[in-house]
Amino acid sequence: MKGGSIVGSLAGRLVVIVCAIISVILFGQAVVGLSGEVTELDARVATRGTLLAQAAANAAEPAFERDASGRFDTVISQLQRSLDVVEASIVDRDGRILGHSDPALVGRVDPIAGVSSFGMQAPLRGLMHLFDESADYRVIAPVQRGDHLIGFVRLHYRSSEVSERAVFIVGATGGWAMLWLLIGGTAATLYVRHITRPLMRLTEAAQALTDERLDAVDLSGMERSEAGAADELVTLQRAFRHLVMGLRAERAENATLLDQLQSLNMHLQDRVDEVTADLRGAHDHLAAVVGALEEGVLSCTVDGEIVQVNDAVSRHLEGISRPQHGLHIGELVPSVEARLRQSFAEVMEHGRAMSLEVEAPVAGRTRILALRIVPMRGQRRVPNGGVVTVRDETEARMLEGQLRRQDRLVSLGTLAAGLAHELGNHMHIIQGFANVLVKRLPTDSEFHEDAQAIHEENRRAVQLLRRFLQFARPDEGNFVDADLAALAREALSFCRVELKAAGVTVEDRIGDAPRPIVCDPHLLQQVFINLSLNAGDAMREQPERRLVVTLTEAQDPPGWALVFTDSGPGVPPELRDRIFDPFFTTKSTGTGLGLAIASRIITAHRGRLTLSSPPSGGAVFTIALPRPEAFGETTA
Repeated sequence: MKGGSIVGSLAGRLVVIVCAIISVILFGQAVVGLSGEVTELDARVATRGTLLAQAAANAAEPAFERDASGRFDTVISQLQRSLDVVEASIVDRDGRILGHSDPALVGRVDPIAGVSSFGMQAPLRGLMHLFDESADYRVIAPVQRGDHLIGFVRLHYRSSEVSERAVFIVGATGGWAMLWLLIGGTAATLYVRHITRPLMRLTEAAQALTDERLDAVDLSGMERSEAGAADELVTLQRAFRHLVMGLRAERAENATLLDQLQSLNMHLQDRVDEVTADLRGAHDHLAAVVGALEEGVLSCTVDGEIVQVNDAVSRHLEGISRPQHGLHIGELVPSVEARLRQSFAEVMEHGRAMSLEVEAPVAGRTRILALRIVPMRGQRRVPNGGVVTVRDETEARMLEGQLRRQDRLVSLGTLAAGLAHELGNHMHIIQGFANVLVKRLPTDSEFHEDAQAIHEENRRAVQLLRRFLQFARPDEGNFVDADLAALAREALSFCRVELKAAGVTVEDRIGDAPRPIVCDPHLLQQVFINLSLNAGDAMREQPERRLVVTLTEAQDPPGWALVFTDSGPGVPPELRDRIFDPFFTTKSTGTGLGLAIASRIITAHRGRLTLSSPPSGGAVFTIALPRPEAFGETTA
């Protein structure tokens, strides 16, 4: 908006305000005058009706003695000639109509009990109703004979005097209002223009200054005050002139400083570009190094919120969580979230690195994760974040356990070979003579039972010796094509009777689909039977005894997974690493060689035998065996 438009709008508003004030004053005066005069006229019309009603009551009093029809017609006719009567009636004290402007209503009852006042006050009407063509009035006058009330005169009439007078007053007031508005508007316009002329010039200069056209500001009209101008305007013009001159001087100085600043900015920009390029190169190099690490690395804020992760973190935490920006470090391993949060808080509080190892259950197996939290220090050596490394140690621990068991098995094989060499011949000789002795002694001989005990115990010793020989000279097996599902179902049928006697419910989830493998059927069934009977022994003291055998696909190695799940007490974490060691057993009886032999048999089949114990309880033994094509590649 230009300066002239602004001042013109201001002048227009001032004129409108003056005219509005004049209009309000005139309207107030008109309302006061109209209210007073109309109220007085209304009272006069009501009073005239009241007087006429009372005169009619006095004239009707003698006619109450007569009983002729039409005795009150004269009185009613006089009322109709004097007023614009709508309805006029004369009634006795009981409400019976004796005379009426409508002769058909004479003789009817019209109760007026409770009316004893002289006349009735007309209802108040709104201002807009004053202009109606006519107004209604109702009057009641008593008919008395001496001190006795003998009847009433009821009068309902109209009058247009009030509306006619109101229209006249409004018209006269409107004419005067238009005259005064014309005079006031003209005077206000002349006075406002006299005031706004110097403001117009000042506004135009201010508008030019606002539009950053400092050179276009015209100060010639402000060097001297305009004749008749107010002192305040002169002061304002002088102050504005000084302001413009000061701004022009500052602009020239700022232009010089701006040139110097631009030169300095160009130098700083070149330097920033160099530093930025160096930092970008260092960042890209560091990102490449971190991304190439096999170990998972992530950084986080002092509150534990993850800022950046490398690809290896997702690999190490696959199936456990999905690390991403904004996630808290405690959510990396949900099963131990509270422990991770507490450990991270301790590192941030004390400023010392911490290593911890946690377990995460995933798909029926337990994953072992090694984490190390290292604080990042800012100014004053106060931690402002942390770096966390993640490494999946599951495979390493499994290989470590397998190597440890392999060493033990080698030692045991050497021991078994020596023991079998020293004791084999003697044990078989004893077995032969014991067998002859049992056959020759009569059954009723007192030594028959002793000979039977020697024969039985020596037989058990020979069986133990054979187990030792399996470690000393392991059978390479007779590998043929077979169906894993059929072998597993047949092994369950072998031990179903014994399991049923122990109160164990067997749930078969093997399925009917064929699962081809390359194996020694006799050795595999030995492993299946051993695991089933071990599960029955483990559940002997449990209120619920249930064994679930499931056959599904496996990924490592690619093939099939036969899973034995029992409802027993499970295996404590501190014993899981030793459960496949030879001579280690949790039973009160037994040699501790069953699981060791089973593990060696599965290894010979290029498979894996693993144990997990979920938090819900029980033990889960998983046998993973390769398909025939994978078995050939693994063997090669």
